[in-house]
Amino acid sequence: MMRQRVSYEAAFWSIFLIGTTLFILDRFTTNAWSRQSFSTAAYKTGSDSVALKEGPWTVKMYDIIARVSGRYTMSALNALFFSMMKTSHQYLAESEAVCRHIDFSDETASLRIHGRIGISLCVLTVVHVWSILFPVFLSRYSLQILPGTLSFPLSERKPAGFADADAATRMISMQLDDVYRLILMSILLGPLMVHSVKKMATDYRLGIRLHQFIMLLYFIDIVRRHTHPHSWVLNVPVFFAWLADYAWGLVRRGHVRVDVETVNIGPEYVALFWRAAGTDGEPGIGDIVHLNHSGQRHQFRFDTAERKHPFTSLARRSGRGRYTWTKPGYEYDLEFRVRGSGHGLEKVPPGPAPTAKTEAARWDRCLIVRTYTSKHSLTRKLRTRRTVGVWGAFPTGAMTRAVRSGGDVLMVAGGSGCGYILDALHYLAHHAPRLDARAARGRLLCVLTTHDVHLVRWWSVVLADFVAHNRLPASREVRIRLALTGGGAPAAGAPLEFRWGSLQRGRIDLGAAAAEFADRRGGAAGGGVRHHVFCQGGSALQCAARRAARAHGFYYHEAHSFDNARASPAAAVTL
Repeated sequence: MMRQRVSYEAAFWSIFLIGTTLFILDRFTTNAWSRQSFSTAAYKTGSDSVALKEGPWTVKMYDIIARVSGRYTMSALNALFFSMMKTSHQYLAESEAVCRHIDFSDETASLRIHGRIGISLCVLTVVHVWSILFPVFLSRYSLQILPGTLSFPLSERKPAGFADADAATRMISMQLDDVYRLILMSILLGPLMVHSVKKMATDYRLGIRLHQFIMLLYFIDIVRRHTHPHSWVLNVPVFFAWLADYAWGLVRRGHVRVDVETVNIGPEYVALFWRAAGTDGEPGIGDIVHLNHSGQRHQFRFDTAERKHPFTSLARRSGRGRYTWTKPGYEYDLEFRVRGSGHGLEKVPPGPAPTAKTEAARWDRCLIVRTYTSKHSLTRKLRTRRTVGVWGAFPTGAMTRAVRSGGDVLMVAGGSGCGYILDALHYLAHHAPRLDARAARGRLLCVLTTHDVHLVRWWSVVLADFVAHNRLPASREVRIRLALTGGGAPAAGAPLEFRWGSLQRGRIDLGAAAAEFADRRGGAAGGGVRHHVFCQGGSALQCAARRAARAHGFYYHEAHSFDNARASPAAAVTL
């Protein structure tokens, strides 16, 4: 039975909101950590008072907004850095002690946190720099700009007698630095930020670099001012912790160059096989590896034109003198052709047996990759590369725990996302004796869907090879459904049956599959066991799997989609 745990996202928001609220309330009540507490006889850092500024409601509103937004942005900036500390998150997700209490199975939680806090930071920062003009716009205050003197580290000191809001003369005073920050933040966090986010959906290389450039300018502007001493204590250490996290990742599971063997699945897909330079414990199901085509050792880390890309991998598991993964002779074993009627696929008798096969001992990781034709596409370059840069592997954890613990598990994959399903089957075969010794029983329904007939053919060959060389545990009931969605209207006839599952022409109704699975739930798994749905694929497929899971009481594990579209499930899969 899986322990009920709090989600990582819920734990994060609880800590963040409570800590930020207390930090803001301190500014209005006790003021225990004021700016003047940082001042020395030789260096002044500004001052804070609990009482609001004198003047009409617009002046008081400016004062309240400045206090709230100032302290919130410090806390939010740290949260943004923390949400991108990927190595630390991976360490926590792999820690058994932490995972007893916190559920890290939602792969998209950090991105959602980053996005929501990022939006709030942009909005409040822009309001922060413009709020000083509220009395000018709404209470008919006058405005003057008074230059000051340059001070360490790169800030402007106020001239003698300066008051930002003077109720007696009804005057708002700004410095040159205030005008500079108003213009800078409005441009950085307005059109440039929006453009960087949109650009990441179409040209990630350029979009992420622009996003990082905005982050760097924002960070520098926050910490350079002598009136921001809290940022020196709170934000600077976390910024360097973020850099240390990246460096730690390079050392912990850093870049290595490996020789790859490529199997050409078809015009759109390839399978990459390689032997890892080292191992980092027992591989999980669907471990993530980051790849780059770099042929130069250091270019992988510092190339500004190409970043490493994450892929779901398959592991070859060995033990007691046997392997649960073999690399089948794909070009010779079996072929499938689409019938002229368009109602299904027919088997063609296998051709001559291959004279030699790749030894299993020569590789222990595999990726199925869809290749694109753009000249800048990493996947296009991977088709012809013989040496690639690898970073990882990083265990996902949740898939392994769900399959191991029993209960019903529905795994859905589209296209190149099929790797984690094949990995789950080999995990079951490799650990069959241990799983049969446990009291837990469960069922696994695997749904593989693609528009590419060549990938269906490769799946069939690999599954046939798996059945011929492995035994699944008796404690697990496994069913596999393959669907070819391309090449015309869906077939109306019954799907063809194979030893290793069913193969049909047309889209699979995930709602019906989940309903059938749910109707048969209960006896094998026993009460109190959580039932799971995983999906690797495009946004439309994930949307369909999410709705099917929620409709039938399965726990859906969010994952990154292969595209950036906001799709409806009806766009690709029937529900």
